[in-house]
Amino acid sequence: MPYILVVEEGRSRLVKEKKYKAEKGEATLQDLVEKYPHLLPLPGVEAGDLVILTVQREYRATDLLCVDSDGGVIIVECKLRENQTMREVVAQLLDYTSTLWKVTYAEFNEHIKSYLEGDIAEKMLKRRREEGLLEDEDEEEWKEDFRNKLINNLQTGAFRLVVVADRIPEDIRNVVEYLSSLYSVEIYCVEVGYFPDKKGEKLEITVPHLIEFGKRSASAPSAQPRSWDRESFLEICQQRGGTKRRESIENLITFGEELEREGTGICTYGRSVSGSFIFRNIDERMVFTLYSNGSVHMHFHRVLGADDVVLEEYMDKLNALPIFRYAPQKDIDHSRGSKKKVEALAPEEIEQFKEIVRWFLPKTTTQT
Repeated sequence: MPYILVVEEGRSRLVKEKKYKAEKGEATLQDLVEKYPHLLPLPGVEAGDLVILTVQREYRATDLLCVDSDGGVIIVECKLRENQTMREVVAQLLDYTSTLWKVTYAEFNEHIKSYLEGDIAEKMLKRRREEGLLEDEDEEEWKEDFRNKLINNLQTGAFRLVVVADRIPEDIRNVVEYLSSLYSVEIYCVEVGYFPDKKGEKLEITVPHLIEFGKRSASAPSAQPRSWDRESFLEICQQRGGTKRRESIENLITFGEELEREGTGICTYGRSVSGSFIFRNIDERMVFTLYSNGSVHMHFHRVLGADDVVLEEYMDKLNALPIFRYAPQKDIDHSRGSKKKVEALAPEEIEQFKEIVRWFLPKTTTQT
């Protein structure tokens, strides 16, 4: 069995690896990875570029389900080498993967929100903030990009499968290497060594090790944030929602540009994967954002120049349009997306939206 060297206050000693305690068994492995998913030394995680959240335990018979900050879905199966079902672990992973493939974002989020106690995009953003990984980016844009990546991975089945064990048997390694090399299945083996130190004060050391299988077939690269302009943003709106979406969004962009020329607003395009158009008032407070998926986000909490009475009246006016459903008592301090896509608005309703924004803008600024 291997050893590790522990050095404390100038004194060193060897600590021998032990088997996981029989009374704990596989539950010990599950508990460790559930609580510390960053123990999995996967590409991107080991480098500190990605945050991982455990989003469910024993989801659809899967031991652990995790999601990374790039929208990647990670399916984890924990086994001990002495378990008689160890030989079945890869088949179980593939079986679980097939049940998760093509699950909608709404279904996925519904299944995990009780475990997370909230929306996954909000929780992931919070973790990135805690890890100091937030860059100079709009939080609403980031959450929208994250959701789009997760949706894409769920629909395409681009999952990462991980076998976690105290020791990975040779036959399991062979199967994993075969799937990885010939079929580009992104599957990994992680051995987690256990080193209890009797001489220390309740010291237990856990050492994860990613087993390398030589050159892995390159998986499709994740989409990276990019800068957008009018032409490129309208093009992706066309690709994602067709001509009607493009025309509706172009109409509202033109409206924003008119307000900018009048000196009552500022137009910008977000830096993101999926693209966005952001309209701000002259105090640079966000008023509304258009996304290429057809969603219109109204930024009530960002418009700090308006008082609560005005904001409630603003919401009431917006609620007269079929794509909005706002509740002043809970939405007044937030940014909320539309319930339907922008293309659901009839031409006269788009004109009504413009009139509402024109009415609202003078009430949001401290400038005269």
